[in-house]
Amino acid sequence: MSKGYSSFNAVMCCGLCNVYMEKIKGKDCEKCPIKLFTGLPYCENTSYQNYHKISTDDNRKFAAKAEIKFLKMLAKKTLKERKIKI
Repeated sequence: MSKGYSSFNAVMCCGLCNVYMEKIKGKDCEKCPIKLFTGLPYCENTSYQNYHKISTDDNRKFAAKAEIKFLKMLAKKTLKERKIKI
């Protein structure tokens, strides 16, 4: 697998898709922290999908930074919910 493609469904997806869709075949994002947070599969309505819809480099940089911010927030929230201290 490379370039963000999952061998499960051959659509653009993030690294977490590769983890959760490969290990849980047929359960499309069922336990993915992004889906659990957004309620939507395949990173819909996230900066990740927005990044792939944008054609200019400046806007892609903005979307990439927004995705990093989103993932950091999600990681923090997930760790807090699981009562894991870092």
